Amino acid sequence: MKHSSTQNMKEYIVEKIVNKKVREGKVFYLVKWQNYPETEYTWESELKLENLKELIKEYEEENELKSSIDKTINVLKNNPKSFPPEGSLEIDRPKEIRRLKIIRGELFMKVKWFPRVSGLIPKKSLIKYDAIRNVYPLIVLKFLERKITLNDISISELLKENKMCKD
Repeated sequence: MKHSSTQNMKEYIVEKIVNKKVREGKVFYLVKWQNYPETEYTWESELKLENLKELIKEYEEENELKSSIDKTINVLKNNPKSFPPEGSLEIDRPKEIRRLKIIRGELFMKVKWFPRVSGLIPKKSLIKYDAIRNVYPLIVLKFLERKITLNDISISELLKENKMCKD
């Protein structure tokens, strides 16, 4: 937003939106002005910022993400037992895959997890191969490459055995 004052002919450019409040049903945004310090931030009516819809959208999306992360962190800090002790793809990040297992004809991977925000380290757990492959394909690939190397079978040898490689 370029806002000029006729008294001193200065041009004010909005750098970003940093906060939001609602007073008596009206929305106000805290504006950071380009080339001005934090002490010069001002609360501006949503109506005055109508031509800055993109900046407002960026702020709202960033604020929504921060809010969601803050809520999750608070839940984990205040009640780490609210999540199961076993690791899960929905709330945890896999550190490494330890082994591959077949149970009743289905492939599973035993996963070691990174610590949660609360500090709790989830127990190793079996995750269906398809599920982890879809969410964390690089970790699955790293495991498979490690297994091939550990068994002293190079990929080119494997391809030659299957007559897929022309030399």
